[in-house]
Amino acid sequence: MKIRPRGACPVCGFSGFKILLEGGSWPVSGQYYRKVTGPIPMNRMVLETCSQCCFVRKRKFPGNQRNYRRIHRATQSQTPGYLGDIFRTIRKIFQKQSLIVEIGSNNGAFLCKLRAMGYRRVLGIEPSPVLARQSRRSGFSVLCDFFEAGLAKKIMHRWGLVDLVVCRHTLEHIPDPHSFLQAIHQILKPGGLLFLEFPDSRTLFKDLHFYEIWDEHENYFTSLSISEILAKSGFRIAKLSSRRYRDALNLCVWAKKSKSGLSRFRRPNRVERSVFATFSSKIKAKTQRLIQIVRAQDTGVAILGAGHPQTNFVLASRIGNWVDCFVDDATRKKGHYVAVPGPRKVISTEQFCKDPQPYLILATAFPYPQWMQSIRKRRRNRGDCWLFPFSNRGATESPLGANRQNK
Repeated sequence: MKIRPRGACPVCGFSGFKILLEGGSWPVSGQYYRKVTGPIPMNRMVLETCSQCCFVRKRKFPGNQRNYRRIHRATQSQTPGYLGDIFRTIRKIFQKQSLIVEIGSNNGAFLCKLRAMGYRRVLGIEPSPVLARQSRRSGFSVLCDFFEAGLAKKIMHRWGLVDLVVCRHTLEHIPDPHSFLQAIHQILKPGGLLFLEFPDSRTLFKDLHFYEIWDEHENYFTSLSISEILAKSGFRIAKLSSRRYRDALNLCVWAKKSKSGLSRFRRPNRVERSVFATFSSKIKAKTQRLIQIVRAQDTGVAILGAGHPQTNFVLASRIGNWVDCFVDDATRKKGHYVAVPGPRKVISTEQFCKDPQPYLILATAFPYPQWMQSIRKRRRNRGDCWLFPFSNRGATESPLGANRQNK
């Protein structure tokens, strides 16, 4: 089947894309089923890269599309430690009467912190009616809609030009990031600032952390691609930094509104091109090795954690057929089923630690090393085999090295 690209590259404008990763059919992420009584919604997962600038995006296919009006998960528990630096910068630059807009305001947790700092002219934009209502109950003005040029005009008509736009973990979900950034440019005052925060895909492409592939992510930005698309959209970067958060890296960007049409495209250098040129073959070799290890076991196979990183890990490595269970204590997960792509049960830590049979245990709960170590201690003498897939996540074992726990 010949695949047609969905349009020009939003970064450099080139129309030639090639497949970077053919991931097969993936279930819609973030779904936990009490019972599985019918077919599980599936999407084809293909990552493609621009032949000129190496920008990576998810290829679009007809089928089950993500509807953010129906996503109601709150994100205040996912607060990075460096967020205090962001608030200190806001306090330093902006006066209390400044107009601040947050795009993708979720349930208003960030807006609450701004209000606690004395900012009263804050506006949220959130497409989920449930999350928008939660913010409104806290007394905030929230537009329950998707941000685009039409909504930008409404904001300017009612509130005027904006001093600061905050956009945290939203840009990677936007199908047309260039138009999105242009609409932000439209509502900002001359010299106004934009703060962006999103995953740094350097770890995915360079370090092969393939669990960072997510069906909700339309775009996979690096410092090069975000710099180019911001310049193309009329912004000048004031500060760009990569910050550690749990098991991954986030890019944090402060960009100033400037004159449009400033972009002079910089081609990736030889090292950058080499990373993308070898990604497909390296990830294929790594997943094949993982499949060999899993298939060679004569025990059950358990995955520690049942969140997006763990389900993405299983889907991208294609080991789902050999997984017996996931271990997670979150209320909305344990006792349910997660699709990888077939349904697998999520059990609690207590259930898993009481299970007498030996397991191949994949230590994939990267943000929670103490929890994993407690499981390892409680399951001592069960004959388990532990697999630490990514050694630079703090494990002493080598990558893809399955180590038998001492009996």
